[in-house]
Amino acid sequence: MLEAVVADEPEYALAHSALAAWCTRLERHQEAVRHARRVVELEPRDPFSYTALSVACMRAGLIPEAEDALARSRTLQG
Repeated sequence: MLEAVVADEPEYALAHSALAAWCTRLERHQEAVRHARRVVELEPRDPFSYTALSVACMRAGLIPEAEDALARSRTLQG
């Protein structure tokens, strides 16, 4: 159902965020990273978006990108 929401409303960051979380739980890591990246595009000033991207990247084995996203999250937190 979330995939249908994203298809109809590709700018809906919360749906992408939920999909990233579910894809991570289902071990569909590349999809999780894709959705988490989209959330960062849509919400570039939200530290949680970068934290979620970091988790998705870590689970996908993209360690340098995970570390970069976590650093960005910390920068935005102040």
